[in-house]
Amino acid sequence: MPFYVYIYPIISINKRGQVKNRMESKIANMVISNILDRAHSYEKIPYWDRGPESIYWDITYRCNLHCKHCLNNAGDRFSHDYDQELSLDDASKLIRQIAEIRPHNLCICGGEPLLRYDLVKQILRGMKQAGIPTNMVSNGWLVTDKVAKELKKSDIQSVQISLDGLGYEHDLFREQSGAFDRAVEAIRILTDNGIMVVVSFCPNRYNFHNFEAYASFVDSLQCPMIRMMPLTPLGRGRQNYDELKLTSEETYLFV
Repeated sequence: MPFYVYIYPIISINKRGQVKNRMESKIANMVISNILDRAHSYEKIPYWDRGPESIYWDITYRCNLHCKHCLNNAGDRFSHDYDQELSLDDASKLIRQIAEIRPHNLCICGGEPLLRYDLVKQILRGMKQAGIPTNMVSNGWLVTDKVAKELKKSDIQSVQISLDGLGYEHDLFREQSGAFDRAVEAIRILTDNGIMVVVSFCPNRYNFHNFEAYASFVDSLQCPMIRMMPLTPLGRGRQNYDELKLTSEETYLFV
């Protein structure tokens, strides 16, 4: 069945289909439920009507942070010419093409998508008209109550907020003081406006040792899912790979 499944090291399933979880938390069951719901919904679509399972659209390389692991080198003007990014007119053509091939869902990515909020709104309008579920990833810095209300009105399916540890762990990884507080505030604003929020977590040497406390904190924010994002040796992830990567022993302890 052609659908993506994220791998969560805190969860394993035995031959009887029972969930074994290192922590007694609601997160594991909610992750499994989400995966099964997506699988069942995909099965209901006639095979001749299925486009790609997912399209991930990096709408910009602009970013207000400078994350150590960014595979796109987002926010680095030496790597990107922002003036060459798609105009709204050019983007509208791509939006129509995406609607024609009917993907199961679309993810608006970056960079930081909210730095091209005009384009985010244009994409959401087009996907809403086409009936294509749409999600977005964000670092949360630019999320306001006004933005959240507009996203909710657009029928966005979910927003993924990057949260790579507690407090200084996240700020160090994102190379920006206050990034953790802004991300948490974004989660609360989006949740208060009825938008489902999931968080992403990239295990690295700064944060792996504190994961149980992290997961408990995420649960308290009413986030139904933690997505484990691998450290990829591309872009700044390559430059900082030796600094960030877990050793074999650290990986064993984390998993």
